[in-house]
Amino acid sequence: MVRNRSGAERITAQVTAQAGVPVPQKPGGTDTLQKACGTDTLERACGTDTLVCASVGKQECMPAIAARSRPRAATAVLTAVLALAAVAARAGELSVDRRTLRSDESVTITVSLEGVFAANDAVNVPVKNLSIEGSPSVSSEFSWMNGAVTRRKVFRFTARPLQSGVAVVGPLVVNGQGGQRETLAAITLEIVADTANASNDPVKILHDLLTSGREPLFVVTEVDRTRAAVGEEVVVTWVLYNAAAVEQWQVGNAPRLDAFWSEEVDVRNEQPERVKVGDFEMERVAVRRVALFPLRAGTLEIGGMEVKAQVMRRIDEGPMSLFEGTVVESGFQSAPVAIEAYALPSPQPDLVGDVTIDCTPPLQKGGGPVAFTATLRGRANLRGVPAPRLEGSPGGELEVQPMPLTVQRGREGVTMTRKWQYLVFPAHDGTLVVPPASISIYNPRTSALEVLRCGGSAVRVTQAARPAAQPIRAPLRPPLAWRELLPWGGSIAAVAIAALLALPRIRSALRARREVRALVAGRTPAAVREAVHAVLHQRGFDVNALATEASDRGDAYRAFRSLVDALDRERFGADDSRGELRRRVRDLLASSE
Repeated sequence: MVRNRSGAERITAQVTAQAGVPVPQKPGGTDTLQKACGTDTLERACGTDTLVCASVGKQECMPAIAARSRPRAATAVLTAVLALAAVAARAGELSVDRRTLRSDESVTITVSLEGVFAANDAVNVPVKNLSIEGSPSVSSEFSWMNGAVTRRKVFRFTARPLQSGVAVVGPLVVNGQGGQRETLAAITLEIVADTANASNDPVKILHDLLTSGREPLFVVTEVDRTRAAVGEEVVVTWVLYNAAAVEQWQVGNAPRLDAFWSEEVDVRNEQPERVKVGDFEMERVAVRRVALFPLRAGTLEIGGMEVKAQVMRRIDEGPMSLFEGTVVESGFQSAPVAIEAYALPSPQPDLVGDVTIDCTPPLQKGGGPVAFTATLRGRANLRGVPAPRLEGSPGGELEVQPMPLTVQRGREGVTMTRKWQYLVFPAHDGTLVVPPASISIYNPRTSALEVLRCGGSAVRVTQAARPAAQPIRAPLRPPLAWRELLPWGGSIAAVAIAALLALPRIRSALRARREVRALVAGRTPAAVREAVHAVLHQRGFDVNALATEASDRGDAYRAFRSLVDALDRERFGADDSRGELRRRVRDLLASSE
């Protein structure tokens, strides 16, 4: 006899049959099922709307639930395995810490290499509209899990924008062991123009910084004139304004001054001063001062100077804010300044500047040559100026000897003094008329060509001839006895010992000469500058720091840089300058050992 089961019984039987448990025979519908269960609590039958006994819902249904969950668990496991395989197979990751930055900010580029690709000791990240600073920081990681070794290497680069617009990092092609190769996708960045460093007006810069929530720390470029003649002195000062709690600061990138002859002025002894910028009181201090002399006509740009600082930023404005804060990195680059350099009128003068000339009276001592000295002094670049010419024949053979140059560097600029000694060997006895010495200049103060003269007087002389070198002839002597040779033997031994002691210095001098010859011979001035900078970098020196360092090494670098920059603009002839260039390179290398 077949009995029709209720809906609850049929579903219960179906579920329990799938779960592999016996079907309870409890006729009578819901009431009967409640009585059979022995409780007033009924449970849903394995996710259905049919009420069943609690024992069926909690115990007998569990196998059915597990059976129904097996396909989903298998899918999840398969997905996880595929994800792990994808991670293990990938080469790594190319990332940046920000996608939008201002032109004065920096971006950190991170390259993470994994597995067989982590064996690379270096990576070369291609960038557009960015400049990577220095070498990357490198870290390596190793892990051991279930008998498998996982290796990971991370390279971190710091880059700065070149100009506003779009910048691109990558794509980066990396090679792994076993011939594997992967390409990491490129990343696009947006460089936003910074209005603060587009001006040298302190009030405008401070307003822009405070509006954008940045630290009140900036640099401006100050010049005493923006229009000058070729060769005229222009004094440039980079000034730091600060109203922040600065822990420490340093000069970042110093501008290149290739279009100028530069003379550094020491500003370390200048004291900071308190000034009002708008409604704010700020500290003002000179960071660097240079006297520049334009080498050619046209619009010459003086680049901005960057200052990096660590600033203490307050966490809140409470009573303890003076003692609580966090240190943040801050930086600012001043705006460039354009100098209009105009050409000199014809005829071309010997020098440009506001200078004076002075000559000593001619004097003859002991029947020797007639000697006098001509001196130029003033605000001008006297390093390459020719000696004043005599306006006429001196009445004898003339010899001009240059004397050392002296430079006085002050807050207002550079004053140079240069002397020449004139020697006249009279051709006969009597009165010698020494003509005046003269030199042509362009005076920017009067905007006119001038001729400076000094000297011009007569002196009673006796004939004097230039001493000629006479050949030295060894006198004839009889042969020496062996006893007479003993003192000579001692002298020879002493000379040999001295030579042995001096041998290391001689070798060092020869090595330095070979090094200088390799750096200068056959190279253009620009190539010499780059080669010397490479040597200084290998020795651990920062050329930007050397440019302002108050030491013999700093003076040697500034002397080298001024000459090589001038030669790069064809300020002097090659025959007159190569020897001086080698000497300055040798002095710089010797001071940096």
